[in-house]
Amino acid sequence: MARISTRQNRRAEVLGLSLPAPRRAAAAAMVAVFAGAALVAAPACKGRRRHHDPAPGPGSGSVAAAAPAVPDRIEGTLTLDGQPLAIERCRPGRDGTIYVDLVTAAGALRFLGGEAEHMFWNPRPDANVRGSAIACAIPHRSWGGGTRPDGAAYFRGELVFSCEGPPAITGKVSLDCGDIRPDERASLDEQRRQKREELERAAGSAAAPPAPGSDVPR
Repeated sequence: MARISTRQNRRAEVLGLSLPAPRRAAAAAMVAVFAGAALVAAPACKGRRRHHDPAPGPGSGSVAAAAPAVPDRIEGTLTLDGQPLAIERCRPGRDGTIYVDLVTAAGALRFLGGEAEHMFWNPRPDANVRGSAIACAIPHRSWGGGTRPDGAAYFRGELVFSCEGPPAITGKVSLDCGDIRPDERASLDEQRRQKREELERAAGSAAAPPAPGSDVPR
């Protein structure tokens, strides 16, 4: 009759077995097989995060926090052929330079930075295109903006304009468009300060206003 070792007997006892010696030997052999399989399988679990482990905390670098969105600000009035026209949204972008579209139900009017005599009318408001040039007087254009590494643009400004058309469009608006972040706003403020100082020095007086129709950073 085969003899079973004391260690194998203990393994059988752990399993709650009370068997004849041959069957105790078989049970102990099974325990040894299971124990060896567990030792082989254990390394496969190494490095895996258990589901009860805490999630990465703030600042760990595992998850990038999204910046909160900043609502656009649109103030002022717009008329189309003498009738009031609501501005539904503003759409900033870059087309050689920064621009902003005033999007309405009837179409989109584009102001292109640095352009003093024309704006651009597109009768398809959802199409992000320049549209046709229309002659405009833009006596006040105080604006600033920029683009981000992902290509998104932002615009801040005040515009007063009158366009002969067709269509005939007039407007006086103040805008913050494109989810302007605090660091971008601070940069616009600094650019405005520097430009105004430059204009004041050129005019020879700290109290002299910029020339009518000049582009002043907003």
